[in-house]
Amino acid sequence: VETLRKRTLDGQEQMEKMAEVVVDIHSSIDTVSQVMEVINNIATQTSLLSMNAAIEAAHAGDAGKGFAVVAEEIRSLSESTTENAQVIASSLETMVEHIKEIQGQSNTNISIYGTIVQESQSLSRAFAEIHAATEELEIGSTEIVNSSLTLKDITKSIEKGSSEILNSAGNIRSSIQHIIETSTESNTETSLIAEVAQQLNIVFLEISELFLRYENVISSISNFQDSSTTQARSESLNTVPIMIQHLLWVIRARGVIDKTMTIDPDKVIDHTTCHLGKWIASSAADSYRNSPSFILMISDHEQMHKLVKDLITQSHTEKRQISEAKFDELLAYSSR
Repeated sequence: VETLRKRTLDGQEQMEKMAEVVVDIHSSIDTVSQVMEVINNIATQTSLLSMNAAIEAAHAGDAGKGFAVVAEEIRSLSESTTENAQVIASSLETMVEHIKEIQGQSNTNISIYGTIVQESQSLSRAFAEIHAATEELEIGSTEIVNSSLTLKDITKSIEKGSSEILNSAGNIRSSIQHIIETSTESNTETSLIAEVAQQLNIVFLEISELFLRYENVISSISNFQDSSTTQARSESLNTVPIMIQHLLWVIRARGVIDKTMTIDPDKVIDHTTCHLGKWIASSAADSYRNSPSFILMISDHEQMHKLVKDLITQSHTEKRQISEAKFDELLAYSSR
């Protein structure tokens, strides 16, 4: 682009020099025209002198015959000069017209070259901006790569932390359940412990829901960063969200039993519509279908969803002991 701009400037400079040469030629032709005008005047005067000489020779008679011949030659020379001057003048006029056309075309070309120079300069600036933008994009790409690596590290930390949360939640629930079962204190203390357990149950529910929302954001960002692996991501089994989603239903079932929350039975999902159920139905799970552990997991998964459905829909009508027994069974399935 810079070479094109320089050559365009050189072309404009040459066109301006040519225009100056045309102006000089036009001035020279004007000078020649003035000289031809002088020659025409001289030829006219010479023709008049030859006529006067011929008249005087005629008056002289035989003595003026020689002078008459000279006068005739002068007249012929004057006429020839006049004719040649007229031809030259006509040629000069034609040349002047052509030079004017050349001058007009030269001015037009100079104007066009001026426009080309401006456009080439604009093009040069545009390419400079593109180059600068490309460098910024390169820097931005590097930052995106670094951010992606950082995000992957954060995701790994979250997965590790979520596993620890699940383990801690299970341990706390087991401890609280053990305290309730083995407590020999007064009814007031037992009620207090049960109330604390209910509050912890609500806290775990809120923590799990917050984590799931954050996990969804992380998944969206990860999918955006690597759209070429969307299919692979959709078929992969992300165990952390699946564990937390099922833990949420366990906590909700506990909340219904303790009458700290109300769940619409129509919103209880079955074993085919949750994330794990969809993965089981996909082709990604085909390589595991003959595994005894996989078959047992399918059975436990279906039974777990059935227990959640029963607890949420029937706990308000059946005896507390039955609901507690079902919940203990649910805990057993969820801990496998």
